[in-house]
Amino acid sequence: MLFDVDGDGDKEVVDSIETPYDANRDLKYDIEVVAYDSNGNDLVALGKANVTYYDSEGREVKGALTDAGTYTLKVTSHDYKLTGTTEMTITISPVYVGGVKSGALKPLKFDDTANHGDYLPWTPYGTTITDLGLKYDTGVKADDPDLATDGKGWDSLPMDVYKVTIVNEDGEEVKKITDEGVYTVKFENRNADAQNNYPALADLTVTCIKDGKVPDEDGNWVLSHTLFSDVTYRDYFADPVAWVNHKRFMTGYGKTRVFGAYDSLSRGQVACVLYNMAVAHNKVDDSSLAYNELFGYDTGFSDVNGKAYYAKAIAWAAQAGVVNGYQDGTFHPDQAVSRQEFACMLANYAKAYGTFEAASSDALDEMSDAEQVADFAKDSVAWAVENGILGNSGYVAAGSTIIRADAACMVYNYAK
Repeated sequence: MLFDVDGDGDKEVVDSIETPYDANRDLKYDIEVVAYDSNGNDLVALGKANVTYYDSEGREVKGALTDAGTYTLKVTSHDYKLTGTTEMTITISPVYVGGVKSGALKPLKFDDTANHGDYLPWTPYGTTITDLGLKYDTGVKADDPDLATDGKGWDSLPMDVYKVTIVNEDGEEVKKITDEGVYTVKFENRNADAQNNYPALADLTVTCIKDGKVPDEDGNWVLSHTLFSDVTYRDYFADPVAWVNHKRFMTGYGKTRVFGAYDSLSRGQVACVLYNMAVAHNKVDDSSLAYNELFGYDTGFSDVNGKAYYAKAIAWAAQAGVVNGYQDGTFHPDQAVSRQEFACMLANYAKAYGTFEAASSDALDEMSDAEQVADFAKDSVAWAVENGILGNSGYVAAGSTIIRADAACMVYNYAK
């Protein structure tokens, strides 16, 4: 028995064969059996010796020898007594599938640590099964480009073999991924032959994240939701936080990937946020701010270090009348701000640099806790509610300390 073992075009003498499944290959044409008599006549060619193939159940294989399984080749003759190798085992193994991946997924950073993940960027047109670009691991090493299907060891998933479905978090099959969320891609062999020749595949989990890309500190464009370790795509404030960070109105802490989403917002931070907004719209003249090398910015407040990170912003905010200090000459830069106080500061900004219009007298009527709004803040809170900046959940929680995530939402709503 002869068979080309190493694929070099030359057949070698073999006593068994192990080869992977190939839908386009009939081994009966690749195996050569010769049996010579003492005169050198080829008995197989003369029809004096018969070559028969049997499956693992002992049934004769009359068709193509293609499907995965274990077979036995037998050589028999009614006219001759045969010596040498008259039987041979043939093993056709199923296609190796080491795993499945989607070419549509993008690797994204969570933070400055090793945390990362692969995510599907949301598109307004949706992502179909074809768009997922499913590939399977062929088992070929990536450093062997002559053998690897695409030079990386991955090849397109044979869709005629696998039926692929996408299931949402409710267990419902969908034709395409159109919304953010976690989806399960399921694989099913289309028929018995496919199940025999190709192994079953484990489900693939795909997480879709919506909206624009923003640059990280290295200048790489990544999806916005992964910029901060404490902001996930499921959070109601994910888009606003991503947007204010992209605009540089509000950023994370130092060089970390922490936004401090649930931290309280201080008065000094508010000054910085509003200052950044004004700078972005060319509303700031830094030359009007007093500064010296020894003491830093002259804020006019006794409790503000002129060289602190918020000093310049506070000096501007006080000068612009956007954030005011107290009668005793202090500013209290580290004091937490309430939701109604932030509404007032944002309204002051709108009066100075935007288009502020007083709200109607019934603007707060739909708010379940309207009576809790302090008198000093009613006009500003009403303005914020009427313009969709605050109270979109049916309440304002006026006296509650505002968290940085909610401040981002208010700035985002105002800017929109």
